[in-house]
Amino acid sequence: MGSKVVLAEVTDNFLSEITGRYALEYAKLTKASLILCLVHEKSIDLEKAEKILERIFLEAEGLKLEVECFIKPGERYRELKGIITKERVDLSFLVLNELKSFLKLPCSLALLSLYILGRYRQGASLGF
Repeated sequence: MGSKVVLAEVTDNFLSEITGRYALEYAKLTKASLILCLVHEKSIDLEKAEKILERIFLEAEGLKLEVECFIKPGERYRELKGIITKERVDLSFLVLNELKSFLKLPCSLALLSLYILGRYRQGASLGF
């Protein structure tokens, strides 16, 4: 892989796809190589996550980016740390709900959060 390496973690939610596209654009602008990583725990919809991974991968290939995929079973933090260390990742784009443990990763982090503005009614569904 090239001298600058960007990682995007892919999961089974729509925010993961948005995060992956941010990583893709950043890699394009900085001429970095891109690693797409799917660590599947038992709680995720693996088929849905693989489709998101495939869409981002094909888009990266279409942009002539140097792109690589990792699909691994296991615990997110441990697997991500291993890939980040081995591949010498400079910047990781992650969707996080448990920030504290991920701050220890050996690279810079780009974090994406979703805020839904408006009223919340008790018993209402957000539709996600």
